[in-house]
Amino acid sequence: SVIVPFHNAQATLARALESIAASSHDNFEALMIDDCSSDQGSAIAVDFALRDERFRYFWNAENRKVSFSRNRGLDLAAGDFLMFVDADDWISPDWIANLLDDAVASESDIVMGKAMRFRGGQERDYRMAGLERRGPLKFEAVVFKDNSVVWNKLYSAAMLRREKLRFDEDLYIGEDLLFNFKAMSRARGIFYSGRGHYHYHADNEDSIMRTLLLLSLALAS
Repeated sequence: SVIVPFHNAQATLARALESIAASSHDNFEALMIDDCSSDQGSAIAVDFALRDERFRYFWNAENRKVSFSRNRGLDLAAGDFLMFVDADDWISPDWIANLLDDAVASESDIVMGKAMRFRGGQERDYRMAGLERRGPLKFEAVVFKDNSVVWNKLYSAAMLRREKLRFDEDLYIGEDLLFNFKAMSRARGIFYSGRGHYHYHADNEDSIMRTLLLLSLALAS
């Protein structure tokens, strides 16, 4: 199950959904959670749902933010594994297949993949602490690092259900960090795949991560 929450993402949503549709692993469902958009993003998502039965569209009657939308996706998901793709990002065609293969082969509850950072019209490797070489990972090597985002990971649905893991809907900043702290501390195995690419759009003006970066730079100056 690929969970794609979005709000007013008409400029980037089609690219994100097209990258999922182009995956070499085609046995998936994409859950598009529309957080009460007022632009053409809704129409883009509905069109995907009409053209491809793997894409399912859901509408939030009011704007409830990303944690609520991700939790709704968790409730709706039918897959044995789950991943999150942000509406302004995209994935390589082999991204899903590689993470799934490594999850099965390593018997890990969480598999992390390689990322690229897109900024200022250029793209380069997104080097994350603790992810230097392919193989098993220890919790203490990756917790509280910049890989605490949810978008570079595949999660076992059985593990999420077993541990009753949810996003804190009262949080609008740091919700990924808290979710991953719980998930990684309770996972029966964490593995770094190092294959495929998640393309992270780092200079999106509406990105919370970008806002935090600018705030930290301002406080440091």
